[in-house]
Amino acid sequence: MSDVALKGHNKGPKINKPRNTKPKKETLDQLLARRSADITKKAQDVIDGVDRMPEIIEDDAKADMATGYISQIKKIAKEADNTRIEINAPYLNATNKINALFNAGIRDPLNRATKTAEDRLLPYTTMKEAQAEEVARLARVKAQEEADKAAEEAERLAAANKPFAAQEALIKSEKKVEEAFKVGRAPTGPTIRSSFGGATASTKKEWTGEVENVLELDLNSLRMLIPADALERAVKAFVKAGGRKLAGARIFEKSKLNVR
Repeated sequence: MSDVALKGHNKGPKINKPRNTKPKKETLDQLLARRSADITKKAQDVIDGVDRMPEIIEDDAKADMATGYISQIKKIAKEADNTRIEINAPYLNATNKINALFNAGIRDPLNRATKTAEDRLLPYTTMKEAQAEEVARLARVKAQEEADKAAEEAERLAAANKPFAAQEALIKSEKKVEEAFKVGRAPTGPTIRSSFGGATASTKKEWTGEVENVLELDLNSLRMLIPADALERAVKAFVKAGGRKLAGARIFEKSKLNVR
């Protein structure tokens, strides 16, 4: 037999090497379904059990059962909360990293830079606003002076028995008065238009307030502006601090069940 004929006959059987396949990563929905299945069943069992609990506890035996039942509910609730925290941890850590990068690392420094730049620009825009207000004030004074002159002329013409001329002078006076009122202060100061991207800057007058003395603060004037839940928290804090008498509030003792 020739060497050509024997070529390849000494090879063994072909072996298929296993592919290096990575296991599929579990999705969040699959993870939640797997981790919550058992705790969901436990929770539903105790939730259904509340309908079988006596509405009125009238002896020690029923009180014993109710205490155990409540304790079981709390244990399952704690288990569910621990499971939630455990599942949430990697996602929460990822969120914290993202927030740290974009908030603490980028947004907050940008906000500080903006505040510094605005604090430096504000005095100039305030000065420009004051100048504009002075121009408006002088215009009002001039318009008022012209209105007064027109009114005096109307009186002189009326005294000279020139009713039509007096009427025209009176109309002129009224227009000047109206003009004086119109020349008021604008809600915003002069606008600065930047050559960089079309940015603009202007000042705006607005009323604000800040607490100077808490003890002298007129709370009666603020009463209708304070949310009811804030008042409730304040009353509870007052009671916790030892307060036992407060006008407009009922302070009393009540029993609170503690099952562990």
